[in-house]
Amino acid sequence: MNKSLFSKIKIPLVIIGVILVLFAATEILTYMPKGKFENAEISIGASNVFSQSDFEQAEKAIFAEFKNYDGCEMLSLVYDESMSDEYKNYFYPNYDLEIMVLYSDFKTQKNMQGNGFNDDCLYREWKWIMVKNDGEWIVRDRGLP
Repeated sequence: MNKSLFSKIKIPLVIIGVILVLFAATEILTYMPKGKFENAEISIGASNVFSQSDFEQAEKAIFAEFKNYDGCEMLSLVYDESMSDEYKNYFYPNYDLEIMVLYSDFKTQKNMQGNGFNDDCLYREWKWIMVKNDGEWIVRDRGLP
């Protein structure tokens, strides 16, 4: 390669290199891990209505949704039939659906960068309203009351 051709492409190569380094640095600095739930303490109380299979399907649907909670870590997932019935009877008294309500506690990281949650915060009794749809449990709604 002759010297004049190298000097012509040297500046664009340097500019491209700087752009790539800046892009990589931005990605590293703004990286937010997906929602973690692997270490969540699961407490499923006795139920006169739902089977073990129902709870396993509901948990799977909740965990799939929680993966989208970037920078959050689920600490617990709880089913208490009396709490579920109380919530269901208050908010869904006339619905002809199979509904179960589970509760979770989760914490957020520092510097959440606008995913809708407060930085470095503990959310308690986050509700997961589950509805059976075509034999499968799906997350119908979630959040605080």
